[in-house]
Amino acid sequence: MILTAIIANFYCYIFDLYTKHIPWLMATYRIKSFIFRLISVSAKWIRTSLQNILKLNTDKNYKLLLE
Repeated sequence: MILTAIIANFYCYIFDLYTKHIPWLMATYRIKSFIFRLISVSAKWIRTSLQNILKLNTDKNYKLLLE
């Protein structure tokens, strides 16, 4: 039970950080919808001339997380 409480607190902390930066992520989402909207995004690595670029197959702006 202690481990579950620690994980729940960690989830709330991370989720609060993300909802401040991403406007389409609502604070009322539960864990399942959070995973489907943020974590499980299909992507592939594309090799360009001298670098690898990660191409996300979505229309949402995930660059806000990196700021």
